[in-house]
Amino acid sequence: MKITSHGSKSKNFHESPMPEEVKTIVRDFHLLEFVECSLTMLNAFLLSAFVERWHPEISSFHLSFGEMTITLYDIDQLFHILVAGTLFTPVYINQVTTMCMVVDGLEVSEADVLQEFGEIRGFHLQMSWLRKLYASLVEVCRFWAAARAYILHLVTCTLFADKYEIYIDIRYLCMFNT
Repeated sequence: MKITSHGSKSKNFHESPMPEEVKTIVRDFHLLEFVECSLTMLNAFLLSAFVERWHPEISSFHLSFGEMTITLYDIDQLFHILVAGTLFTPVYINQVTTMCMVVDGLEVSEADVLQEFGEIRGFHLQMSWLRKLYASLVEVCRFWAAARAYILHLVTCTLFADKYEIYIDIRYLCMFNT
C-alpha cells in the first residue's frame, strides 16, 4: 500500500498571490479549504489497519467492537466536505473529446493542446504545463479559465491523487464548467 498525496504541489502552484476573482470562483465551488489540504499528517499504520479490516463486498469495516460503516454524513462531519449534488463518475474519453474539453475549459488553442499531448503521449496534462497556463491566464485577466486550471490542479492533487506525480487527468475538467 502506498499513500498518495500531491498536497505540497498544490501549495506551490502559483508563485504570486491568487487574484481575488480566482479566489471567489474557487470559494464558490466550495474548494478553497482544499488549498491547505495535505496527507502529511496521516498515520500510515492506522490507515494500513483500516485497509486490512475493510470488506468491499459489504462496504464496512470489521473491528474488535463490531462492524462499522462510514457514510457520506460521516465524511461531511469529519472533513467538512459538502456532500450534495450528483455523483460524478469519470467516463472514458478519446482524443477529440479531450481536445474539446481542454480548448473550451482552459481557453487554449488546439495547437497548444496537440503539442502537449504529443510530448506526453496521452490524454493528460503535465502539472508544469498547467502551472504555466494558469500564470498566463491570470496575466491576461481570463479569470474563469485560470480558476478552472487551478481547480483542476487542486482536485487532482487532493481528492483524486493517483500514482502519477507529474500528470493531471483531464476527465475531471468537465466538473468545473459553468
